Amino acid sequence: MPMHWRRAAWFTSFAVAVALTVWMRGAGYGWFATLGAAFVVWVVLPFVISQGCAAFVLASMHQRISRADEVAERIDQATKGLPPEERPQD
Repeated sequence: MPMHWRRAAWFTSFAVAVALTVWMRGAGYGWFATLGAAFVVWVVLPFVISQGCAAFVLASMHQRISRADEVAERIDQATKGLPPEERPQD
């Protein structure tokens, strides 16, 4: 995963953890529960975000590879009638 995505995931999880902390303290939860939940969100959320980003990157790579395979097959079909010495090499 690119470094800027890791930073974005970290800062996003930190902002969500801070918002959760403010909301929980406003709702009357104790410090132990508030900080525990905020810490779990801060640690777990970057992994969730990074998995989403990885899925996005892999899907786009799969799409590009599929297009390249189609082009290679079209080239193969177009050069089938050529003598072996004039065919493109792999």
